[in-house]
Amino acid sequence: MTSSEKFGKDYFMDSKVSNYRNYREKKFDNLADDLIEFLPLRPTDTVLDIGCATGGLMFALKCKGISLIKGMDHSLWAVSEGRQMFGFNNNDLQYYSLNLLNDNKDWVLILDVLEHMPNGELERVLKLLSDYPPSKGVVVRIPVSKSEGMDFALEVSQNDKTHVQIHDKTWWANKLGSFGFEEVRRIEMQSIYDSEGVFCAVFKKVQK
Repeated sequence: MTSSEKFGKDYFMDSKVSNYRNYREKKFDNLADDLIEFLPLRPTDTVLDIGCATGGLMFALKCKGISLIKGMDHSLWAVSEGRQMFGFNNNDLQYYSLNLLNDNKDWVLILDVLEHMPNGELERVLKLLSDYPPSKGVVVRIPVSKSEGMDFALEVSQNDKTHVQIHDKTWWANKLGSFGFEEVRRIEMQSIYDSEGVFCAVFKKVQK
């Protein structure tokens, strides 16, 4: 099964492999507000959202003045749905175009995505991020286990059958570190926050 098939309509709508009932109803306003305040995001910042699904967060950020944002996703259904729902053009919302990683950018958002990537894809994405790092940082949110070798700490994470990377925070910090990224700070906001079952942090490429 290809990634496009794996993350088709059945993944986002009344899914038996994820926790989604109707992804199109998911709200992103509070998340957008928290990111703008915490990072902070400026109207002049260029942003890339990797694994953006329908682009709901992109749209919320655009409505709040963060207009220089693009996104990509593995799901053809989500990309098509997002273009119709939010009026994105083919350049704004793309079907998994890794070429976007080569562009100059200030921020990269990777929220609830890395845990879905098989080893080869994970290595490829992190290598491109390392070769073409964002100037201000990479924001990650990843479901984690309490310690390496255990299942996810949260039941909601255990229930998504498309998760293929199950690790603790130390493993993820070391993985990002192996590509030259160091943790800058954990995120502690209302709608996006670090916890026992979620690794939520900002990383930045170490300049040598």
